[in-house]
Amino acid sequence: WYPIRPGSDLAVALAMINILLEDNLFDRDFVMRYTNFPEYERQIRDHFKQYTPEWAANLSDVPAADIRRISREFGTSAPAIVPAHKKTQCANYANSTQLAFAISVLNILAGTIDRPGGRYFPRQIAVPGVDAIYPPPAYPAKTGRRVDGKEKLPLVLEDGSGMFSTLADGLLNRYPGMIQFAFWNAYTALAFPQPKLMEQALATIPFMVTMDFLPTDTVNLSDVALPSAIYLETNDIVVREYEAKMPQAVARVAVGPPAFEARGLGAVAIELGRRLAPEYFRTPEGEVINPTTLLNEKARRANLGANFAEFAAKGLVTLEQPFVPRTTFNVPGGKCQIYVPQFGERAKQPLPEWRPKREVPSREYPYYYLTFIPAVHKRNSTQNNKILAEMFPTTQAWIPRAMGERLGIRDHDVVRIRSRVGEIVLPAILTERLRPDCVMVPHGFGHRSQ
Repeated sequence: WYPIRPGSDLAVALAMINILLEDNLFDRDFVMRYTNFPEYERQIRDHFKQYTPEWAANLSDVPAADIRRISREFGTSAPAIVPAHKKTQCANYANSTQLAFAISVLNILAGTIDRPGGRYFPRQIAVPGVDAIYPPPAYPAKTGRRVDGKEKLPLVLEDGSGMFSTLADGLLNRYPGMIQFAFWNAYTALAFPQPKLMEQALATIPFMVTMDFLPTDTVNLSDVALPSAIYLETNDIVVREYEAKMPQAVARVAVGPPAFEARGLGAVAIELGRRLAPEYFRTPEGEVINPTTLLNEKARRANLGANFAEFAAKGLVTLEQPFVPRTTFNVPGGKCQIYVPQFGERAKQPLPEWRPKREVPSREYPYYYLTFIPAVHKRNSTQNNKILAEMFPTTQAWIPRAMGERLGIRDHDVVRIRSRVGEIVLPAILTERLRPDCVMVPHGFGHRSQ
């Protein structure tokens, strides 16, 4: 077990690719048939020659001999896979897009893209959305600009999500005053980089509504707080996405009705819609969309049951079918891309390259600051669960025992952790699980109480 230097995972991944190519330990049948490797083999091999295990060892603290051994085990122990971090496949470092790129290349070389032992593209039951069931009038063309500046990144714009890291800067500096209204759903400002800066940015929005079931910091910053039903209080159709080797859907049936005046997000969206743009929230008969009727129609059209109640009686629907691996992929040319020509066309590196982590220890800040999501909690949404709160009641700083002894810190002492962007005060927990130059704090907890 080697506790890798934070932010150096990319170096080890690049060195592993180097060995797989140098020793020809990749899945040759898959790579030659289903990737663009044959078209760009010379460029690919030449590019990765620079990333030797010795080079990576100096950056990562993982011995070069072990990088070679691990790489060869990976290349000769099919099926092999490098798990990707989080659903977004990126950690939260400045070089993490390159790491995600390198991980994708490793999995392509292993030949486990949509293959047994690897990650499957989901086979899903098609559940129609509201627009398919009740076709609305044509939507007007989008105008204006994005406050997060994502239009400047055309290759990632298509995923439809926003950019957490640039939102505060957009609100405060790039386009001050542009956003006049914001609706937040079950998210805390503490989840953003530099949360105090994010609080300043949110203060520039004249009117803000937050829908949540916890009194988060975002709720406290809002003009209106709407009590939200939790998933145990709502009915829904849940389609399996992760590792879905065959299509499956499960009925999520409410344990009980929403408490007090709480509502689900769909009900609030329909109510706002019928007031703001009623023509988009009506059935062909001219009636306002009813959430219960909509759910029944979804179940019927997806062939899950005559209505949701019939589907709920089944609980789970699985469409048994043989697993047939993909032979074409949803990219230009239909083949997995190791070399990405679309990047090269935009003067970007078409292959993953080394980029250092932006924040490194200095004389003023001598340690790495790490975050993690406690397995006990679901991010910031379960701290009001009595049993889970007893197991993990408050945020804490995990500190290496050797560091604690050197600094005179004992278990449960209150410590102050400071970086260039702010500081927090919290109890310390001494541990043997960390490198001696790291401090780790769980994500999702509040930093103060008022």
